[in-house]
Amino acid sequence: MTLAPSLPDLPTHVRPHHRATIARVIERHATQPGVLALILAGSVIRGEGAENSDIDFMLVVDLATQAERAARNALCIYDPEAATYEGGYADGKVVDVAFLEEVAGRGNEVIRAAFEGAVVAHCVDARIPPLLARIPVYQDAGHEERLASFRAQLQVSQWYVGEAEKRTDRYLLMKSAADLAFWSARLILAHNRMLYPFHKWLFRRLAAAPEQPAGLQAAIDCLLAEPARRHGDALAELVLQWRDWPDGGEAWPQRFLRDTEWAWRRGAAPVADW
Repeated sequence: MTLAPSLPDLPTHVRPHHRATIARVIERHATQPGVLALILAGSVIRGEGAENSDIDFMLVVDLATQAERAARNALCIYDPEAATYEGGYADGKVVDVAFLEEVAGRGNEVIRAAFEGAVVAHCVDARIPPLLARIPVYQDAGHEERLASFRAQLQVSQWYVGEAEKRTDRYLLMKSAADLAFWSARLILAHNRMLYPFHKWLFRRLAAAPEQPAGLQAAIDCLLAEPARRHGDALAELVLQWRDWPDGGEAWPQRFLRDTEWAWRRGAAPVADW
């Protein structure tokens, strides 16, 4: 009989009940047929989780197992039976080595950030650890262009806040205010070469950015609490005047046109998904 791997070295912040659940996740999933590796990630591993946070993991499997699971729509794993605490569960994804290679080569920031702090709990394929090391890394290639595009999106959002207020369009006002907060955060994270971790962790990650305008968090909170043109303009100007942002040699309406309205023409991903 094949024994499940022992509990790996975990960060000291991982709580005892999470450790117990991780041990059960490894026992239940690591030695299934076709499994090449079990990777632990998510808020519990990063030290951002709450008492009842779930355990996030990834199974890396061989090609035959990946194809078999894909054929029966079983690439996601929901396992409440692994939890040793009330309300807990384990949340898994099933991928193959080719997926990891794609992420390392051209993954967007969200998928890269998902591997931050990842722990290899089980591995029988020597290709996997080096791949994992390449994933949670901000990509310097295209950095200046990224800043120019994010700046344009911020300026468009600022303009829309004003238009929404003028038209008394509550939906557009709420959407544009949220967009303005979002692009302000994305621009500062990119300036710091920090990965964007998706909306759930965006502002916690922004708070950790070492270089940012004084009063940025307060300006964002003010706009979100009371969406209005004056608050939108205050936030936008705070960010735009903080440094000399690149513009890619074009005005923001043209940049927005190319990046957003005409992105479909070249099959590009939406800017928010970069």
